[in-house]
Amino acid sequence: LLRMTIPEALVEISVLDINDNNPVFTSDVYENDLFEGTQGGVVILQVHADDADIGSNADIEYSISSVFPASVASHFVIESTSGDISTTVDFIISTNTSLNATIEVVATDRGSSHQLTDTALVVLQLLDRNSAPPVFSMPNYN
Repeated sequence: LLRMTIPEALVEISVLDINDNNPVFTSDVYENDLFEGTQGGVVILQVHADDADIGSNADIEYSISSVFPASVASHFVIESTSGDISTTVDFIISTNTSLNATIEVVATDRGSSHQLTDTALVVLQLLDRNSAPPVFSMPNYN
């Protein structure tokens, strides 16, 4: 009788994720009204993106790439991990008009070999609160 032993081995295979999915914002355009008198430091909007990768390839950082008009670019900041957009100054509108601001935000994944991105727009309408009471032009009317 001939007996043979067959060697056994336990093999563990790890499948690594490649960074093949871009982050995708939940909306291409986010819109919000920002009223005169809004104080600096207030979160006015949150953007969010998802990434179908796993691990660090799915971790997302948010940033602002541009603001129009450029004169208000320093008035907004974005928290890099949450996507919270905040004001940095108190908003006061000097005329009885409204002003629009458009912020381009970028979501960047933390892929180790290369990073992928997506962009979205945040459109803010800065509105006057009509803080000036009406004034009569004459003291008496007949």
